[in-house]
Formats: sequence, C-alpha cells, structure tokens
Amino acid sequence: MKSTAYLVLYYFFTLKVINSSSLNSPSKGRIVGGFEVEKNDYQYKVALIHFNGQYFCSGAIVDVRVVLTAAHCMQEVFSQTGIFAILGSNDIVNYDENYQKIRSQNWTMHENYTRSIHYDIAVIKLEASIIFNGYISILPLYSFNDTLDKYNVTDCGWGIDETSQISPVLRCMNAVVLSNAQCSSVYGNTIGPNFICAQGENGSRTCSGDSGSVLVFKDRRSVYVGVGVLSFGPSDCRAAPVVFTRVSKYYDWITERIQIFINSP
Repeated sequence: MKSTAYLVLYYFFTLKVINSSSLNSPSKGRIVGGFEVEKNDYQYKVALIHFNGQYFCSGAIVDVRVVLTAAHCMQEVFSQTGIFAILGSNDIVNYDENYQKIRSQNWTMHENYTRSIHYDIAVIKLEASIIFNGYISILPLYSFNDTLDKYNVTDCGWGIDETSQISPVLRCMNAVVLSNAQCSSVYGNTIGPNFICAQGENGSRTCSGDSGSVLVFKDRRSVYVGVGVLSFGPSDCRAAPVVFTRVSKYYDWITERIQIFINSP
C-alpha cells in the first residue's frame, strides 16, 4: 500500500490575471490530457482570484450569491472581501464578453477543517447577486448517499500541467468514479466515506490550480449535478486517482450555510 505522502493539496499556484502577454504560449495540456470547452459549456464554473489579481482556485455557483469551493483554497485569503469571482468566462486572461466579476462579501470554511484533507469544503458569499444568462447558471448538488461507483463524470479547471504553466482557458477531463476501496489502494486508509475518487480517461488528470473545482455528472435530464469538490491528488500530477470531498456528505452543511447567507445582510 502506498504512503499518503504521495498526495498533495492542489493550491497556491497563482497567475497574475492581466492580459495574454503575461503568459507563455499555452501547451495543450492544462487539466493534463483534457479538452477545451465551448463558451457556453459548464456555466456553473467560477474562477477565484485574489484582490491583487492572482488566480488561485476554482469553484461553482450554487446559489444566486454563493460559490462552493475547497476549504484549503481559503488558507491564503486574508480578508473576507479579498476574493473576486469571475463568472461566465472560460478565459481568465481575456475575459469573454458575457463575464461578470463580483467581489466576495464574506466566506466560511467548514468549522472542523484543520488544514488537513478532512472537511475540505467552503462557501463564499458574493457582495452582489449573479445575473443569470445563457452563459451563467446554478449547479444543482447531489444529496443522495449512493457511492456513484463507475459513473462517468467530468471535472474542469484552469490548473497547470507538467510544464508548470497555468491554463488561461478552461479545460476539462472526463473520468470514471472509483470505489473507495480502489482509491485506498493508492492513498491508504485516509479514504473514507466522505470522499469520492475519480480516474481520468486516457491519462487525463488534474493538477495544481484545479483545487475547488466541482466534479459533475449528467442526470437523466442531461443536467449537470455536482458530486465532489477537488481536494487532493498525487504530488507530481501523474495519471492516478484524484480525490474530492463528497458533496452528499456535506449537503446539509452547504444548504444551511446558504440559508445563513440569505438571511444575513
């Protein structure tokens, strides 16, 4: 059984979001081995940038003023209002014409999160309501307790590839949900029921900068549903299972925090 030293939380890679001249010519990697998407695909996606313009994590729209992300993404955010959410744009350097940029009002991590892999979930309240259109929409969240083993899923992000370059354009990977027993063969007994693991198809995988991205599948209505929040994976971004915080295990916590946000000024 391999040591859990094999894993690393996916964060703290930053990109100054100014214009495309600040980047090297992008390789085709990004979510390594993944694919680029059309402008109106994955409308729930959110890029999180620091107040100083540095991209650092991803998230998903779960209410008119709320974004879901990973708790470890918040470790280097030193102000409740120190985040901007970029919505409606798959390009985080040269924003698409339908983008919205909304500052955070406040955010909260799970109260049991202690800079570890457990309880790695957070929500951000935006200072203004999102204007929904053909490029921006809410992601429904999965609330049932079935494991989803062998489900076909997708994860998207702006993370780096093996060349340590950030992707200015959103890229996605198709993957399959593994059983927790299969995932434990890689990461050891750290993989409990609060996690969901996925293996990218054709060698595709996530990497640093993809943290907070939400794993989705299509339901019977062909609607994307969120099932996990990207937490950690192999430190060298090799083709291996990646681990998400299982949304259904925190569904009540998420909905309670949304309600608190709604009821607060």
